[in-house]
Amino acid sequence: MERMKEKLDKTLKSYTVPFDNTRNCQDKLLAAGFVVVDKNGILYENTAGYANFDASRAYKRDTVSSLSSMTELVTVICCLQLVERKILSLDTPIDGLQEMAYPPQQQSSQHPNTLRTLLSQRLYTTDGKFNPYKEVSSRSGPQSTAVDWAGFYLKKVRGVCLSEYMQDNIFEVLGMTSSGFHPRAHRTRLQTALRQTSGQLMPASQSTTYPARQGRDDKRDLERGGSGLFSTPHDFALLLHGILSNKLLRPDTLGEMFKPQLKGNDKVDLELFVKDPHNSWVAPEASPATTDIRLNYGLGGLLHLAGVPGKRGAGSLMWSGENNGRWWIDRTTGIAGAVLTHVEPRGDRVVIEMYDKLERQVYTSVTEFQNEKNLARLRKRKRGPEDEMPRRPTLTDFYHTLD
Repeated sequence: MERMKEKLDKTLKSYTVPFDNTRNCQDKLLAAGFVVVDKNGILYENTAGYANFDASRAYKRDTVSSLSSMTELVTVICCLQLVERKILSLDTPIDGLQEMAYPPQQQSSQHPNTLRTLLSQRLYTTDGKFNPYKEVSSRSGPQSTAVDWAGFYLKKVRGVCLSEYMQDNIFEVLGMTSSGFHPRAHRTRLQTALRQTSGQLMPASQSTTYPARQGRDDKRDLERGGSGLFSTPHDFALLLHGILSNKLLRPDTLGEMFKPQLKGNDKVDLELFVKDPHNSWVAPEASPATTDIRLNYGLGGLLHLAGVPGKRGAGSLMWSGENNGRWWIDRTTGIAGAVLTHVEPRGDRVVIEMYDKLERQVYTSVTEFQNEKNLARLRKRKRGPEDEMPRRPTLTDFYHTLD
């Protein structure tokens, strides 16, 4: 795997700003981290670039940044843990969900909300229509999506804050010491970068047209299960490893995450949403020209039912965040990975290009490694007595030839 590390290091460095020159950000990233894991541990972990525009702090594996919608993966696991313990049910209609909204929302009688619908990004209100990103105002914060509501529901049932539940059941279990809704003040934070139409980057705090997001974690009521967590590249690697190694969920429960949840009109709505050019950030592999890639939604992410050639296998789960972080989990190959960065707006073409290249390098390296192992195993199996090294002739042998 040493060759894989060299390739990935080179790619990360090529897409981030040059050393001590953060003003030259044309088609570059201020910072990027990439991690790859399997069930046995972390296969690759590295970062490149700077945590701020004055280049005074390097971006490292323990640098904190917003996970944005990558938060959903953690919230889904929390809810499924409670399903395992029979405290929550995936398919029982949720009573009182409308009471958590402001103003109060009427649930659809035709499509009742369940934990399963919320964890598969379906929030049904009075119109009864499915919108994978429908937002409804809540008493717990600003506009919220379906997985936010799952987090509100967990808090209501358990009587504890979502942050407290995650700390006890996810972060402490895996040793994730730098993750949470309220990052510690002394932690190094990754500065938010804004991509201009020219391709250059600028600090988002200097933009007069784009809303600043840096300080929102100071409000304790914004524990949003769909977008509120902060974490680091190293902690996210620990999370992915914990998922693949079944440290957080039983194999059968984990399998629920990878089952297609949408059918009928819901499935059509998702396909139309993803194929819309304005939403190309959702699944860049599923462009209008690639009709052979079949998509659905699992619990917590988008499912690639047929896989992606040269990349993740069939049935893989993936998702991304508003700040352009992305992850995938491939149970077929047994590999998971993620890119962490903080550049807006969503769908940054530089991140998408880098992520594609990194993932392809991972699978190329894994394939090469597996081929080498298979070849060595084949050689060992085929080796018989006739393949042994010939022994040196003796005088006895010579005498036998004279008989």
